[in-house]
Amino acid sequence: MPTIGECLRDATRFFNRYVFSLALLTLPLSIPTNAIIAWLTPSDLSSLTLQDLLAPMVLSILAGALSSAAVIYFVAGRIYQQPITISRAYQAALAVYASYVALSTLETLAVMIGLSALILPGLFLMTRLSYTGFELLLHRQSVWQAISRSWQLTGSQQWLLFCGNTSVWFLLNRLSFSIQQQAPENIGLQLICSSLESLFSTFCIIFAYRVYDAQLRQTH
Repeated sequence: MPTIGECLRDATRFFNRYVFSLALLTLPLSIPTNAIIAWLTPSDLSSLTLQDLLAPMVLSILAGALSSAAVIYFVAGRIYQQPITISRAYQAALAVYASYVALSTLETLAVMIGLSALILPGLFLMTRLSYTGFELLLHRQSVWQAISRSWQLTGSQQWLLFCGNTSVWFLLNRLSFSIQQQAPENIGLQLICSSLESLFSTFCIIFAYRVYDAQLRQTH
């Protein structure tokens, strides 16, 4: 198996090479979605209720599932030298959209519950569910089969995935928070930050797929 440094370097090279395509796969959905979420979210965050968060969360899951599924198809196609166009990636994502939304909803709820319990359990769950999308989309597994298979496969690579994903997640959130603190009332700046988060979060997909692909090649 490659080291975490090798996986991060490979993911960085892939991201840099295809950043324009990744932007086209994510930003057309994330920009309007984040704008609607900003409009739906009350300006006084101290008075937020669960009901206030429900609509933004549902919208985020629906849009995120479509774009992340398209990104997975795009990444897998490039790595296996069977490149597909952006429109074809979206068509493939739409074909399994309902199943992937169900999977994304379960993952989001599990990670949110875990993050509310001192953060580390949420990061651990996020790590163990890293391969679910690959299994469901690329190997036509059911939702529960994809979760079970991801849990099984990530067991031997959980620390590599945990360190890689957590470092990227921490840097993205820290950078976004620092920028937004410069003008917390500036909706435009917040929209730019959240949209860039959507773009750079594709790095986590690329990194996880790099580890996943190496693991499958090793077992075969």
